[in-house]
Amino acid sequence: MSLSGPGSAKEKAMLMRWAISNMSPRQCKWLVKIILRDLKVGLSVERVLRDYHPDANKSFNINQDLEKVVNDLADPSTRLIKDVAHPGDTIRHQLCDRKDSVDAVFAAVSGGRAVSPPFVVEIKVDGERIAVHMKGGKLIAMTSRQGFDHHSKSNYDVITPVIPPDIILDGEMIVWNKRRCQFEPFGSLKAVVNAARNGAKGGARIETDSRMGGGDPSWDCPNAEDVEIVFVAFDVLYQTGAGSVTHEPLHKRHDLLRTAVRAAPPEGYPLGPPGCAIRGRVAALLPGQPLLPPCADSDGGASAGGGGGGGGAANAAAATSAGGGGGGYHRDLDASDPGSRILSRVGTNKELIQEMYDLALANNVRQGGSGTDVQALVGV
Repeated sequence: MSLSGPGSAKEKAMLMRWAISNMSPRQCKWLVKIILRDLKVGLSVERVLRDYHPDANKSFNINQDLEKVVNDLADPSTRLIKDVAHPGDTIRHQLCDRKDSVDAVFAAVSGGRAVSPPFVVEIKVDGERIAVHMKGGKLIAMTSRQGFDHHSKSNYDVITPVIPPDIILDGEMIVWNKRRCQFEPFGSLKAVVNAARNGAKGGARIETDSRMGGGDPSWDCPNAEDVEIVFVAFDVLYQTGAGSVTHEPLHKRHDLLRTAVRAAPPEGYPLGPPGCAIRGRVAALLPGQPLLPPCADSDGGASAGGGGGGGGAANAAAATSAGGGGGGYHRDLDASDPGSRILSRVGTNKELIQEMYDLALANNVRQGGSGTDVQALVGV
């Protein structure tokens, strides 16, 4: 039984039905807590490492091999020699704190003030979180949140030709469907990556699980020429010449990202062996900048809305999960092309957070519950 790739959702559903039918209520409770990683014991990794050694947290941030961190710093008098990231290091991804309302998010970033210092809000696309490490023009690592190196193990290295050289980029790998003008569901990534690796030709159907359509009866598996593999880069952690830049403020890292990511042609770059119909690109999530070019049949209105902003996950401070009122983005909400919208903005008030949340929610509903995560990421 395979729990990954096409058909895996059906297998997982069967396992869950069996487990729930054969477990006691108490067992079900703890199964759900394990799946949701909701096993709060009041003791964080950061707290344990801080008590173990004053440099342990710094070491763990650039190297997620906990055994190595513990062994290297077993002597309390030993000080960390290296405290900056370089290509190949298993860097710990910086994550968001979760809040249960827009008010709570604004309170967190504003420090309780009526008007906050400038912050950035971005809509999180629902992809695979990856840090891409390039050195000397070669891909040397693609590390996940859990520290797993996808690299060639998952065929994710098929996107290497579009990644800038000598850099570490933090972002999400997603699949963009140019024909449907929407993001494909998260679970389609591996199938599309494998199809690109195998040189899928025009007209070739990429078989993904039928459940990935989000309940839309008109949804069907995409053809190779309809999709792009997109690495959405929202932060740069290292660049040759600048070195490790994790200590730099977000706007400076955005400047580096803006110059590092080359503009792709509208049709994207070819991936895989010659003749493969699947394309790819790096798309930088930057202040006031549409993520992707408009679809061929788009009316071009999807990127309306003005002023800039942009969020890097390295400074992400909170994520909302609340609904509610709206604001100045309402003419964007029914736009047919979410990829060409401005998905990150800058502001100082609560209304911006609410408006971006509404935009994310509307897009999620339009796509049948898939494609973008219903979160507004706030970075300061």
